[in-house]
Amino acid sequence: MVFMTGLNDWNRFDHMHRPTTHRRFRRPVWKQAWLLLFLLCLLPWTATGQEQLPLLIQQRLEELNFGTEKKIAGETVYTSGLLLDLYRKNRFQPLWNDRGAISQLLSTVVAGAEEGLIPDDYHLQAITRFGKELEQESSLTRLVEYDLLLSDAMMLLAQHKRFGKVDPRQVEEKHNLEQATSRISLNDACLAAIRDNTVRQTLDRFSPPHPAYTNLKQALGNYRKIAGEGG
Repeated sequence: MVFMTGLNDWNRFDHMHRPTTHRRFRRPVWKQAWLLLFLLCLLPWTATGQEQLPLLIQQRLEELNFGTEKKIAGETVYTSGLLLDLYRKNRFQPLWNDRGAISQLLSTVVAGAEEGLIPDDYHLQAITRFGKELEQESSLTRLVEYDLLLSDAMMLLAQHKRFGKVDPRQVEEKHNLEQATSRISLNDACLAAIRDNTVRQTLDRFSPPHPAYTNLKQALGNYRKIAGEGG
């Protein structure tokens, strides 16, 4: 009997002082649990921000298309009707998620000077400024405006390359040139170009392929070279 009592006391002592696994790892497990809880709390904010973009884009386009103010940050939006249809086909999701596509668009805008176009007509300075601001601090409103300005620049440039900046009805008939470019919808062509990362190639195809147009581009380049040399 005494022996059994002593044995029970020893078992209790051994149980109390034995280094068990769950005691040694209890604190790290709680730390991991708090970290997981913290991350889970952050996820809804990120998801909500992304989910808001289509709604914000749709609202901004409706304001531009049906309202009286046709500007974004002082920049006139010229193709609001086309943009509404363009983004509707993309379920109002942002279009310009690829830096390569943006770079192609800007290089084409700059190259438009070789065709007598003015790069700043296509929001070149504003787009460049927006891009730098977003690198420093991102916001949903700025992202929406940046995306819409890029799209407006592309649609406007495509229109000018395809149809010209001068109303053809004001030009004498004998000087008119037959349109040789494809009759494909501008919206469909631009949407496919952004998705396929072929923005530069698509916009270049909208330029008239006529020999007379090519000669005019060369003449413009020659005159600018002479002017640059002080002639």
